Amino acid sequence: AFEYRAQIVLWLLANAFPLVMMAVWLALVSEVGVIQGWGQADFISYYLATSVVTQITVSGLTWAWDEEVRLGDLSVKLLKPLDPLHQLVVLELMSWKVLVVALIAPLLIVLALASPLVNYTTDPLLLLLFAVTLLAALVMNVFLSSFFGMLAFWITTSRNLFSLVYGVGQFLSGYIAPMALFPQEVQNLARLLPFRSYLGLPVETLLGRLTPA
Repeated sequence: AFEYRAQIVLWLLANAFPLVMMAVWLALVSEVGVIQGWGQADFISYYLATSVVTQITVSGLTWAWDEEVRLGDLSVKLLKPLDPLHQLVVLELMSWKVLVVALIAPLLIVLALASPLVNYTTDPLLLLLFAVTLLAALVMNVFLSSFFGMLAFWITTSRNLFSLVYGVGQFLSGYIAPMALFPQEVQNLARLLPFRSYLGLPVETLLGRLTPA
């Protein structure tokens, strides 16, 4: 990751979308005031957490599976005693995930401690549950991404289908806006689908907006 430094810059720019949405909501708050119980500090805390949680839990294994199958590289991995999934997951965890935690997580902690506008829960139980939901979200994304990636055995490019589903999921995960701001019908739909579980649930837990139950 450090070898290709330009890629890090592009990756940071591509994932700045939550901060753009934060600026939009802050502009609205400055005009109309608190929106359904969400004020300036709430939006800042939410979108900073969203940026970090997204980077920790997102999985790009669809692209890895798609390329391995199309180019035939998977054949070599199938000759080894471990399932290819193990190698792909370890490569992802030990490259980008380590870099994300090393670069972004400390920044979030410093901001939370230094800025009065960044407020997260201090309840030990909720913090423990946040860690659990974060790990569960990563596991869910790894398997969801792998599921679509392995469709490359039957369709030409599985990454396009995954991008379509993931794009729809962005609206129902809390990536665009907190689910509490959506109509009740949309919130009910989001509870039935997996998308909120891998982003909105950990973030709302960190903000203390959910009870332990």
